Parts: sequence; structure tokens; C-alpha cells
Amino acid sequence: MQPKRNRIETFNTITKERQAGADTNILNLIDMPEKKLVDLTYIRSIAPGNTAFQHTLINEFLLHTPSIIAEIKKNSKANDWNKMKAAAHKLKGSISYVGTPFLIQSVAEIEMYCHQQEHAHLIPALVDQLDNNCQKVYTELATELKKRNV
Repeated sequence: MQPKRNRIETFNTITKERQAGADTNILNLIDMPEKKLVDLTYIRSIAPGNTAFQHTLINEFLLHTPSIIAEIKKNSKANDWNKMKAAAHKLKGSISYVGTPFLIQSVAEIEMYCHQQEHAHLIPALVDQLDNNCQKVYTELATELKKRNV
């Protein structure tokens, strides 16, 4: 297993390999950290002390993200690049609220590959990784909501 790298190192590696024309598989470059995936700093900053609004944002994420993931998976199987790109783009905004940079990076990769219609062989694995990691995020968010009693 490769050593863990921080996001800047990972981004620089991907950028250099792409500029060199390499077929970079992001799955080999990013190891999900063992620590928490969610950072609610952003939600707390836009709604300081307003736990009801924070609760609403988290619940909206939990409510809508699974259907967007399902849409991405469906369009991945159908090789519908435009619909998959649109769904990935929609998901990026939602993911940013819950402070999950690794998911944002995965979604950005999917969106970019769909836009460029390149590296199609990487997309199914990226979609699976995204789905698996979203499941972990859902669990963390549900736990956070229970812990905070919001």
C-alpha cells in the first residue's frame, strides 16, 4: 500500500502525470484517511449557533445525496457522459457543505472525465469509491446528529 499523501501532493502528482500524458488512476493515489471524513466547520461558520439550520443542511445532504449517487451510477452503466457530468456537478455543491475534500476530489474527477470523455475505464471504479465513501459519510453525519441532539 502506498503511503498516504496530503491533498496538495496528490493534486501535484495527478497534474504532473496528466501533463506528461499518463493515464493516472486516482484510486491508486488517494488513500482515504482512517480519521473522520466529515468536517462541519463550514456549516458551523455559516450558521453559528443555529443548530436548527445546521440540522436542515445535514438532513438535506442525507436526503438528496443518495439519489444523486444513484443517478451517477445509472448513467455510468449507460455510458451517458452528459447526464453523469451534470449529476456529478450537482453533487459537488452538496458535498462541499459537509467538508469532505476527498469526496469533492472524486466527484471532480468523474465530472472532468465525463466532460473530456476520456479515461472511461476509470469511471466505474471512481463511482464505486464515491458510493462507498458516501456511505461512510452518511454514517458519520447520522452519528453527529445524534451526538449533537439536533
